[in-house]
Amino acid sequence: MRESILEWNTRFQSKSSTLVGETTLGGTISPGDFDFSEFGSKFVRARMSTAERGVELLKIIDDFCQTYLQATPGESEEMRRLVANDHSVLKWLDWYAGAASNKLQSTGAPRWLQRSLAAQSLIDQRRDFREVYLSLGTLYIAAKEAGIDPQPYFRAIADISSSKTNKFLAQISTRDLLASFEGLPFFKEDVLPYLHK
Repeated sequence: MRESILEWNTRFQSKSSTLVGETTLGGTISPGDFDFSEFGSKFVRARMSTAERGVELLKIIDDFCQTYLQATPGESEEMRRLVANDHSVLKWLDWYAGAASNKLQSTGAPRWLQRSLAAQSLIDQRRDFREVYLSLGTLYIAAKEAGIDPQPYFRAIADISSSKTNKFLAQISTRDLLASFEGLPFFKEDVLPYLHK
C-alpha cells in the first residue's frame, strides 16, 4: 500500500505541474464548470490538452480516494499527512469533492456520496470551516434527494477520519464533525429546513 501511495503522489505531482500556468481552479476552471459524466467538455475556455490532463488528474484523485476508503488506519493517516501541506492537492481534492457531489445529484449513486466524503476526510478541514459545513450540507441534501440515508455514510467515513483537532483551523475533529453532523446547530438551522420543502 505504501508503494501505491507514493506512486500516486508521483503521478499527481507530474500531472498537476503540467497544469500550472495554463489554468487555475479559481479562474478558468471551477467546480460548477465540471461535469463528471463528460469529463473534458466542461473545462470552460481551457485548451483541450489542458482539459485532458485535468481529466487524468481527476481520475488519479478518484483512485486515491478509493484507496483511502480501503486503507488501514495507519495508511489513511499517512495519506492525510501526504496531502496536508500541499495546497495544490487540497484544492484538487476540494474540487473533486464538489464534482462527486454533483455526480451524486445527477445519478443518485451512493458511491459518489462515499467518494465526496472520502475527499472531505482527506482534506481534514484545511480550509474555511464555513465552506466545509456548506459542502457537507449540500452533500447531505443531495443524498436525501436521491433517496439515500446519508447518516451511515457520514459515520462510516468518520470512523476512518482524523480524531485530531487543529486549534487554528477547526474546533472539532473531522471524525467528530462527520459523526455528529446531524446534531450540529448548522445542520438544524441550514440543512434541516431544506429537507422539509
